[in-house]
Amino acid sequence: MDKETIILSKEDKKILLETLGYAIDEGGFILSADKDRAICPFTNSPIKLEDASIMPGSLIVMNTTPVTLSEYFYQYPDD
Repeated sequence: MDKETIILSKEDKKILLETLGYAIDEGGFILSADKDRAICPFTNSPIKLEDASIMPGSLIVMNTTPVTLSEYFYQYPDD
């Protein structure tokens, strides 16, 4: 199934993340429900709002880079 990319404004991305239980700190980093910085599962780095992606059909929040996108599609080929 083809999935199209949806690009959200910074404010819409913030609303979506808050709906999923995340928060944004003063530095622009995404905070998990326990108020720790959310960590990208592929880079093991904190995720900034401006760099965040949520893949269609998943709840995985990650840094958006060619490497992380490749890793995501490698690990989840049918998503």
